[in-house]
Amino acid sequence: MHCRPSPSAHAAGCRAMAFGALLLSVLCGTATSALALDVPVTSRIAAVTVQLDRATVHREATVEIGRGDHMLVFADLPAALDRRSLNLAGRGLVVGRPVFREIETLGPVNPATARLAAELDTLQRRRRVERDRMTVQELVLDVLRQPNMQPSIGGENQLAELDGLIGLVETRSSEALRRMRAAQDDIDGLDADIARVEREIARLGEDPMRQLEVTVPVQVNTAGPVEIELDYEVQGASFAPAYEARLDTGTKRLQLTALAEVTQRTGEDWFDVELTLSTATASWQTAAPPAEPWYIDIWVKQPSPAPMAARASAEKAPSSADFAAVAIDRSAFDATYRLPGTVTIAADGTAHRVTIETMRRTAKLVWKAFPDFDPTAYLTASLHHAGKAPLLPGPVLLYRDGAPVGETHLAGLQPGEPLELGFGADPAVEIERRLLTDERSATGLIGTTRQHERLFATTVTNRRTDAITLELLDRLPVPRDTRITVERMAETMAPTTTAPDDRPGVLVWELELPPGATETVTFGYRIRHPADLQVTGF
Repeated sequence: MHCRPSPSAHAAGCRAMAFGALLLSVLCGTATSALALDVPVTSRIAAVTVQLDRATVHREATVEIGRGDHMLVFADLPAALDRRSLNLAGRGLVVGRPVFREIETLGPVNPATARLAAELDTLQRRRRVERDRMTVQELVLDVLRQPNMQPSIGGENQLAELDGLIGLVETRSSEALRRMRAAQDDIDGLDADIARVEREIARLGEDPMRQLEVTVPVQVNTAGPVEIELDYEVQGASFAPAYEARLDTGTKRLQLTALAEVTQRTGEDWFDVELTLSTATASWQTAAPPAEPWYIDIWVKQPSPAPMAARASAEKAPSSADFAAVAIDRSAFDATYRLPGTVTIAADGTAHRVTIETMRRTAKLVWKAFPDFDPTAYLTASLHHAGKAPLLPGPVLLYRDGAPVGETHLAGLQPGEPLELGFGADPAVEIERRLLTDERSATGLIGTTRQHERLFATTVTNRRTDAITLELLDRLPVPRDTRITVERMAETMAPTTTAPDDRPGVLVWELELPPGATETVTFGYRIRHPADLQVTGF
């Protein structure tokens, strides 16, 4: 006998089959999506490029990963990184869009802050121990002050007992006070250390105590180890050029060391990394004063003061000289410096000095003096920059024969350009400038022309044990009006150079002085002008 299913039973069976098919589809889809597993990635900072106001960090990692879809998870990145700059690459990877998530941490993220926080905790624990030591000794003193420690006086035995008790109290009290003083000294030292650490933590700024977790979907074509590179930019890093120039006057060798002071507060230490510096964007007196042109002119009565409104307008309007004083061509000094080896830069905000390169060359040594302003001979060393990269503007610490002589500033130098550095005054070169003649007179009919003559003698003595080349500088007045004439007097020693670097009126005598030699240079000028002109400037 055959039973035919009812319509309701048939419908239920169809629904069951449909549900089974749907369940199978879901399970298959789940199995497929389950292949997109989270893969934690432990990466290390391998290289950093520091610019003038930021840094590009390059991380590397090797991950054993299967074929298919995966989610690479980087859980220890700084929260301040520029998310737009994140770039992940790896051979055989198809990279998707990254997902960012900030994670709160239990302690400071910045390694420098974490180290300081640990040091602060240790110091505070030690302080509590010392405070407990003082409390114990205070309790000892309280016990020694109790009435039962002071028996009544009566009889020889009691007197002897009292003497012993007084001795005991005195000994124990002295020891307690000594220990209290020692503990207080320790507390004072710990308080100073605690204040120092707290200042350093404050200098590093507020630590948000969070990190950035980055999840990157990838598709892997071939199973096996995959080398991954991750790059991103982060604020809080910079570098400043600096130099050390060391001159050996005996060998005339000049060693110029190009340095960089790198500072970073990016939230992560750079340990044993390859460092590149990129500019892709933008004292003590040690040298003789320059001899500038000396102009004289006729006196002109100054105009009356301008009205207040006009004067205020003039003060607000910048002049062309103001613009010229601050114009800097930064593009001429764009360069990239790859440092040899590896370095470690902590994220502590302090300046870490690294060496870019060291150049050693034989320099030309010349002593220079401008005795009209300063009767001192200054040693200068000059050479041409033979490096391949430009030298950026920065301070230069100067050393002569191992001793520091001061600091100057390098304005910036391109390869092949001349470099001249002043290495301070040399007292072994003596200079004396004397005025021999200073006469004023009137010539012509009834004194229509006025004349002024001055004659100087400058004596130079080389007290050094080696021969030197000395450049002696002086100036002739330069008239701005054709009615004024200036001429050198016949007694003037012929200069080696006139108007160097297009500086009119400047004269240079180049003297070769053996050890112990003395030479005198005479120099004079005569100024003539109409008697009715009032000449200023000399």
